[in-house]
Amino acid sequence: MSTPLPTPKWQDIVPPARPGWSSHWRSPLLLLLVLVLAILSVLGFTFYTLRGERALLVQTLKANQQQSLALLSSQTETVLGNAIESPFLVLKNVPLEEVDDDRIAVLRQHFSSVEQVLLLNQHMQLTQRFPPPRSDHEKHLDAWLAGRVQEEYTAQESSGQRSPRFSPHTFIEPVAGRYALFAYQPIADLDPRHEDGFILLRFNVNRLISQHLAPLFADFTREHGGRVWLAPVDSRSSQQALYFPLARYLPGWHLVYVPDPGKIHGLLSHPNWTLLGIAAGVLLVILLAVLAAWWELRQEHALVSMRSQFVASVSHELKTPLALIRMFAETLYLQRVRDPERIHEYHQTILRESERLTRIIGGVLDFSRLNSGARIYELADLDLVSTVNEVLDRYTPHLSENGMQLRRQIGPCLQPVAHDRHGITQILLNLLDNAVKYANAGGRVDVRLQERQNRVELEVVDYGPGIPRAEIQRIRKAAYRGQISPSGRGTGLGLALVDRIAAAHHADFLLDQPQDRPGLRILLSFPFYSGLASGNPHA
Repeated sequence: MSTPLPTPKWQDIVPPARPGWSSHWRSPLLLLLVLVLAILSVLGFTFYTLRGERALLVQTLKANQQQSLALLSSQTETVLGNAIESPFLVLKNVPLEEVDDDRIAVLRQHFSSVEQVLLLNQHMQLTQRFPPPRSDHEKHLDAWLAGRVQEEYTAQESSGQRSPRFSPHTFIEPVAGRYALFAYQPIADLDPRHEDGFILLRFNVNRLISQHLAPLFADFTREHGGRVWLAPVDSRSSQQALYFPLARYLPGWHLVYVPDPGKIHGLLSHPNWTLLGIAAGVLLVILLAVLAAWWELRQEHALVSMRSQFVASVSHELKTPLALIRMFAETLYLQRVRDPERIHEYHQTILRESERLTRIIGGVLDFSRLNSGARIYELADLDLVSTVNEVLDRYTPHLSENGMQLRRQIGPCLQPVAHDRHGITQILLNLLDNAVKYANAGGRVDVRLQERQNRVELEVVDYGPGIPRAEIQRIRKAAYRGQISPSGRGTGLGLALVDRIAAAHHADFLLDQPQDRPGLRILLSFPFYSGLASGNPHA
């Protein structure tokens, strides 16, 4: 008596377990880390660039504003010079004795900014004053002004500058609590050594600004925004203000310009938004790339898990027929059974399980070849009715053994249908086997074969629990078991193999639920033309 062979253990068949939690989450965590680092890098670079761009824009904007203010200063000097020089034309080249009240009245009438007229001889002594002094204080002021003109003229001569003959010389002094602009010029446009005297005019600074400079400042602020005014050098308004000196006609004074903060913010925010938009686009691209990589990893994990589950399922399916074949073969080999009927029954079991084993392995191999695009079926114009009836006749006893009734509704086919008998057999056996496994509680399975609209339809309907609608499409994928398998039986290739075989036969494969009851309805629609037998669907 020979020693029995050891029964294979489950751990010898099933592949190693799936990776643990740390391995499963390692790749997503690495992707998340890469995403965070990329986002931080982009944000850091963006903020650094924004800071540099803002500083450069502020500097450029300030330089442009300073240039604009310099241009405004030149225009201000020109306008102010015309306003100061024009009154002198009324008294120029007129002898001192001919200057009277009427001439002064004409001057005051046309130039309202002139408040006072003083005439000095060549020795800088006051000869006439319009209007006449009304108090001793005004007399003292006039004498002080004559001395002030003497100082200005002496300083001008000592500096090497020529005596101002065609343009007045100006200075500003506070008088009676407000600033007054004084301008003097020789009476005659002659050699300074033969001067007849000097004209000294006192201007109202506020009136000069309102009459001649206010429109110019208004145009500037309308174009550039902010506020512009004239002020002494010793007055400072704010840190944001820009200053430009007016040395020609308003010595000691400058133009003050305070830009509009809202306009500056708008000018600075436009490039900021552009850069932020670019950064957001880069972040979006990075996010999409990481999501795509995460999706690929997820699909890869799902594929690995599905393959592991498929190997385990196939191993489980192979284990049962192998165990039965070995057990009955060992019993017969050891001659433990003498009854001929039992021996015959054992032989039938070995044969049936061998066929089952062959069918499982053949299904796996066929699916692998079909999935790789190989052509394993030879289509020929054959009678589909006889092919279907032959399979049903052979499988009916197995249905009866499992308490299920087979009901056929097969009509005559008017024309042959291009098919491969082995392929149609695989389709029917897989569908009927699924009915036995998952729809046994329904007690019945219907097989219909009929012609409709130039096509032949093969329909298999069971009365089991059916498949949830959310899983109808996924159940057609390889190795997907769904949630309807009560005992983990099956390889998960049944419907996926049916789908591939149907595609090889150029047939449409429909999987849905009956409308009026639970169950599963599978419909295969075969084309009715014989050109498919040659492998060309368009023949």
